[in-house]
Amino acid sequence: MPNSGESNAILISHRVGLTTAIPYARTLSALGEEVRIYCLGDFADQARSLAPDGVEVVGRDGIVIPRRAKALRMLTYALSNFDPGANPGQRQTFDHRRKSSALMRRWVSLLTRRVAPKRLNSLMRRFGGFRCRPLPESRVWVVSFLTEPSLVLGRGQRVVTLMDSWDHPVRRTAGYRTDAVIGWNGPLASDWATIQGSAEVIAGAPLKLRYAAETSPLELHGERRFMFAVGTSSHTPVPQDAELKLAELICAAADAADWQVVLKLKPTGGQEDWLEFAERYPNVELTDEVDALGPMDYFLDDSYNDRRLEQLASVQFVLNTVTTFGLDAACAGVPVLQLHDLDGPGLLGLATAQQNYHIRKYLLGAGRHLFRFTEQDGVAALATWLRNPDDRASEYSKELRDWLVPASGFDASLKEAISSAAGIPE
Repeated sequence: MPNSGESNAILISHRVGLTTAIPYARTLSALGEEVRIYCLGDFADQARSLAPDGVEVVGRDGIVIPRRAKALRMLTYALSNFDPGANPGQRQTFDHRRKSSALMRRWVSLLTRRVAPKRLNSLMRRFGGFRCRPLPESRVWVVSFLTEPSLVLGRGQRVVTLMDSWDHPVRRTAGYRTDAVIGWNGPLASDWATIQGSAEVIAGAPLKLRYAAETSPLELHGERRFMFAVGTSSHTPVPQDAELKLAELICAAADAADWQVVLKLKPTGGQEDWLEFAERYPNVELTDEVDALGPMDYFLDDSYNDRRLEQLASVQFVLNTVTTFGLDAACAGVPVLQLHDLDGPGLLGLATAQQNYHIRKYLLGAGRHLFRFTEQDGVAALATWLRNPDDRASEYSKELRDWLVPASGFDASLKEAISSAAGIPE
């Protein structure tokens, strides 16, 4: 087996990142590489149960965090200039700033006009690391997002970012500059390079969607049933009242056309937010959720993925607005009716969320087969479509699948990406 002679660290901040980290650890190990996994959260035991033989897993207690780490995090946090209007997920950051003093807000405002994520990440790597090198490995694979950027600011290390989700280039400033980025595909990796900065752009594969892509096409058996992919709960940045309003309109259209609606909830919770809603509509049922400790402190195992596939197989199509689950459905070969051009005072929160960079560019991109929905006439338009559907949902699903699923397959794509990033022969 080939061996580059380099040591490899895989750095994970959140349990959800195991879906990306473990396949990379397994592939690197199979290529004869020395690999060690570092877990910054309380999930090292789970990582050990999933890691291949010969791969050591180090928990947070075994990681020495540089003394200046907190100061660097605060500086990155303060200087980040992401626009909360264009990226609703950044609202919490800006709410925090509003609570600070007027003088601090003024200085932060002045600074954030000048320091874009790409430049800020370069400055952090140039001046934040000094001679400190917390991890001994010569090559560090970082699963986005990293909660302790100071761990990869040292000199003499090659840093490769593994994009864990398609929206990570626009979620927040990374806090470090990567030498290479492996994205879900070429365009998403290029987004990271453009926004966050990276010398090399490498197309990988959407490992979170592998469970769906490798079972495609699903055999659908749900007559007159469709799934509405819910993107909010009481603790999400996007206002839930707008989605509740949209759900009312969708259920009214389904009732008029004699269809059942399955509300696909976010995997990290929020079922209690929708129980009262479901009780009001006899044609609505809810999906279950995982036992999550936090927004990123969960792991979608084979059992949960099997349930998701069963739920998808029980409907004729998925109706989507702002959720990643539309990508899951498309990869499984399930038609996706993507709403766009949301209009009406009750839908304002969702309309704003659809202006988020990655949603606007990829879910609602030019040439996509979309379905316009307004508060005024959306019920009638959707009911009419349900009575006599055209092929736009099937066409849209195929567009997303072709864009996401690597033609060479997941295993080959993973090996090609690792070889390109690390110079390891396949």
